[in-house]
Amino acid sequence: MNNKQRIAEGAPRIRLVAPTAALASGLLTTAAWSAPGDLDPTFGDVGRSLDWPGARGELWALQPMPDDDLLFSGCGTYYDDCIASGFTGRLDNAGSFDRLLVEAMLGEAVVYDFARQADGKVVAVGNARNAGSTYAIVFRLKPDGTLDLGFGTDGVVRLKDSGYAMEQGSSLVVDSDGRIVIAGLRGSAVGVVRLLTDGAPDTSFGAVGGFTGTSRTGQAPRLVGASGGGYRVLVYPVPDAGPSSRCRVLALTAGGEVDSGYGDSGLSELTAVPAGALCSSIAADASGRTIVAGAAYANQTSAAFVARLLAGGQVDPAFDASQVAASMASVSALSIAADGKIVVAGPDRAGLSGALVSRLQADGRLDEVFGRGGTSRIALPAQWPDNFWINDLQVLGSGAITVGGGAWTSTGGQPFVARLLADNSRGGPGLLGVKAGHVDVRESDGQAVVVLERTAGKSGPVTISYATAAFQAGESSATPGTDFTPVQGQISWADGDDSERQIVVPIVADDAGLEPPESFQVQLSDPTGAGLAVSRATVSIFGDAYPAGWLNLTAAPFANERDGQVLVQVTRADYGLGEVSVAVSVTGGSATEGSDFVRSAPIRLTWRDGEMGVKLAAIPLVDDRTAEPQETIIISLSDPGGGALIGPQRSVTVTIVDEDGAPSAGGDGKGGNGGGGHAGALFAMLSGLATLLRRRRTGP
Repeated sequence: MNNKQRIAEGAPRIRLVAPTAALASGLLTTAAWSAPGDLDPTFGDVGRSLDWPGARGELWALQPMPDDDLLFSGCGTYYDDCIASGFTGRLDNAGSFDRLLVEAMLGEAVVYDFARQADGKVVAVGNARNAGSTYAIVFRLKPDGTLDLGFGTDGVVRLKDSGYAMEQGSSLVVDSDGRIVIAGLRGSAVGVVRLLTDGAPDTSFGAVGGFTGTSRTGQAPRLVGASGGGYRVLVYPVPDAGPSSRCRVLALTAGGEVDSGYGDSGLSELTAVPAGALCSSIAADASGRTIVAGAAYANQTSAAFVARLLAGGQVDPAFDASQVAASMASVSALSIAADGKIVVAGPDRAGLSGALVSRLQADGRLDEVFGRGGTSRIALPAQWPDNFWINDLQVLGSGAITVGGGAWTSTGGQPFVARLLADNSRGGPGLLGVKAGHVDVRESDGQAVVVLERTAGKSGPVTISYATAAFQAGESSATPGTDFTPVQGQISWADGDDSERQIVVPIVADDAGLEPPESFQVQLSDPTGAGLAVSRATVSIFGDAYPAGWLNLTAAPFANERDGQVLVQVTRADYGLGEVSVAVSVTGGSATEGSDFVRSAPIRLTWRDGEMGVKLAAIPLVDDRTAEPQETIIISLSDPGGGALIGPQRSVTVTIVDEDGAPSAGGDGKGGNGGGGHAGALFAMLSGLATLLRRRRTGP
């Protein structure tokens, strides 16, 4: 029995990874484990609300209502087109879609932030467009979701008409006296404006109702109210400010003036955060301290950061959130609970599926009773698990947490809202899905291992089915039975068990010659008792050229003697690890060395580490001005260096013709106007390159 037969006849294998001793001994019961951070099974689809008619793209803002309903807003694309695809809607307490709101009255508009008044009304800020002009808008909704017609003009304030023009609105707070403070952009500078309760400009704030910063900012700012009055504005560095630029927090007094007693003349630079970091979120606690979070970049990787500023703007040295930096690539949303605990959300630093939600103690350490060791992982049944993000996070009065964002699916952008349980909850069943959406293996490994995980809950027994599946027939599709052994089956978890599982797929080794990379999928379906997270993993079998890549040779089929050279292309493909090189030389043909072409030493072409694509080599021709029949020259690749392999296109034969006998681009090689095609197009391109190079040598 050969190796391929032995693997093909093997049974599917499933592995249970690291079961806990307590679970194995049966000591755990449903009430025995901590549930904060589990997805709330009473909300939507096992904690997630999806599929809202008329709303596609990503969610930007959430606003809890007194009855635990939720307002949401978002759009389908970025930048100006976001306005055209903006949506605002409502979910009920169970996560069911209620309706979209206010679009007919607002026209093209997108909302970026909400704030709720003491009377239950909600104020929103965003951008609108009319007759090609973009401007900031503020509107107010009654608790039933209809526009409050007593606010502004028919419920809307267009800041271009308010006497204090603001082109973009991004953030707002409602003061205890009901006045509304909005941050955004005036040109490229920070703008802050305050409105009275009826939407009229508050002329006592700043300069005639507003404040404008003196320097540019990289993007629309975020605003929070400060304890005891005043405001804190997160100011981003401009893109061209250089790598040493840092995010800053601007302090304004309650009257709209720079608070010179804060930081350095009203500005606090985040010196505890690496220069060039992206600051995305800001929040203020009851003691006057400010939390800022985002992503720090170094060596082409990113790590989340969370920093705290004291009431006077100084960096708080006692605050240490390094555990977040170890697990999260960036913080994209931030909120502070009533008990002072800090909740942050963002993508996994290891590139795993879904996004993380972590709860921190007031000193920055992870709150280990939340989720698994302080962190809960949530995901959607999305096709591409890396395209998943959280844009807003709200802690409800009960301590439950709502998050919202989006994911890209096969049908476009998918907005979502998820709700996580508070303390003193029994817990939920969680989600079942693949841990990593992509798995790389070598053929020589003999198997591919796809890891499944149960996240955001472990209450009750759950199961899920799995099966391998080939992609549609194509060059990169692995073939069942030839490249891998198909497997299928079902995996189960007991009540209280959230250990990982492994699906093992045999990889078939063969001697079929050099092969390109090939891929197949492991798909999950039919979860029982739990929700479905990322439902598939793509398994890529490295080609024989891994890791340095293929080197292949191409050339036009004909060359004109008077062009002075034959140009060939050498392409590095598939992989690009390490520096590689190859020799290009003439190895045969009917053309005569010296009278038809100039033989030289082999031409050495080199690609740097990570460099891919095409390089050109030129073989000089001799134009002897003598009529002669067509002749051929064979050009080949040899002596690859750096671990690269020479692919199947290792040599080409080029026919050399006189000027009068040269075929036209797309011709038949006999001077006629034959059919076109790839060879003709390639000949035309290379002939043009040859002419250009010849002119560079000889002048015009």
